[in-house]
Amino acid sequence: MIGVFTLIGFLVGNRLKSKFAHYNKIGTRSGMNGKEIAEKMLAHYGIRDVQVVMGQGFLSDHYNPANKTVALSPDVYNGRTISAAAVSAHECGHAVQHAEAYSMLTLRSKLVPAVQFSSSVQQFLFMGVMFGMGAGIGGNTLMLILTATFGLTALFSLVTLPVEFDASNRALAWLDDSGFMQGAEHDGAKDALWWAAMTYVTAALGSLTIMIEEIELQFMQTAESFDKAIEHLVFELNKIRAGKASPAMLNGLMVEYYGSPTPLSQVANISTPDARTISIQPWEKKTLALIEKAIFEANLGITPMNDGEV
Repeated sequence: MIGVFTLIGFLVGNRLKSKFAHYNKIGTRSGMNGKEIAEKMLAHYGIRDVQVVMGQGFLSDHYNPANKTVALSPDVYNGRTISAAAVSAHECGHAVQHAEAYSMLTLRSKLVPAVQFSSSVQQFLFMGVMFGMGAGIGGNTLMLILTATFGLTALFSLVTLPVEFDASNRALAWLDDSGFMQGAEHDGAKDALWWAAMTYVTAALGSLTIMIEEIELQFMQTAESFDKAIEHLVFELNKIRAGKASPAMLNGLMVEYYGSPTPLSQVANISTPDARTISIQPWEKKTLALIEKAIFEANLGITPMNDGEV
């Protein structure tokens, strides 16, 4: 499943780039570049403490709440196209969210330090899990911690979705209401921002899939350990005498058979002729003394009686 979402994410990312390239060739009637669009939107909402700056790279646009800057990539900062206007307005949508203390943006900001720490330790936890499982030391505990880090990453991805969709909705509403983009231009901006949002959707689904697979693995390991514990408990309970003889009381008894420790059940027939007696009929008479010796040495609290046959 992880591979499927990786492929989907790759395809969606390529689709976004092609959409951006397409709408980056279509100019807007307003003739304003991305920087001017951003400044107009910020001024409309009375936000005067956010600076619009030119960043680096392709589609690297973002809003930084720490220093209150809208960083636009060169193509968006200088562009006078549908793509430039849509992206710059979207990033200003985040600035508006910040100014209005939008709850999901606040939550995402609080999660950032924890997610960054989780991402930095995941590879070390994974190596620890592999070593712990192999050595039988602390593997399950590390697996639980690793699953928690993946869960935190998935939560961050899910919280990001409403933040991004809300920023796009704010951008599109302002572009339409202000008259800067209407009709076909507005439809183009909506199309471009929709594909941008899909990259976050695929990332969230991928993170959620990883978390679910880790949880399933944790449950499988826990169930296996639980089954072993129950099996051991039943084994020990069967040894307890409760006023009635039971062949289970001899479970685990080993007999030196031809120089090799062998389970009693493999060298003799065991039965309970009455509630107070366990009958052991060896398949070879010469093993009777060996069986009697094994019972004494096992300290089971049972006194064997040997008649030469049973």
